[in-house]
Amino acid sequence: NLTIRPAQVRAFQQLLTFCHTEGIEVVMVSHPLPREYEYGKIKDFLTEVQKLAYEVQKNPILMDFTRVEGLNSRDHYYDHHHLNQAGVEIFNPKLIQKLNDQFPHLTQWY
Repeated sequence: NLTIRPAQVRAFQQLLTFCHTEGIEVVMVSHPLPREYEYGKIKDFLTEVQKLAYEVQKNPILMDFTRVEGLNSRDHYYDHHHLNQAGVEIFNPKLIQKLNDQFPHLTQWY
């Protein structure tokens, strides 16, 4: 079971509060996980993180990339939590496209 410790909750909420005060929009992104990873655990964790974010931000954005089409454990992961270069080359364009779709006004910066 993935649990969030009280100190982590406080630090997360302090960060979100700071960003909100400074007018910084927070985008939370989950990283890809191998298919063998138990999705229910991470889904519950992401739901809890989003609830915590809602306490501070009006409309927190969570991009769930735990399951990315085209990635497989054998060819695209260094270990259960890290992509290798081949995995990064599949994941990054998908992340960039999602960010471009969500924030088209920011594409001028890169």
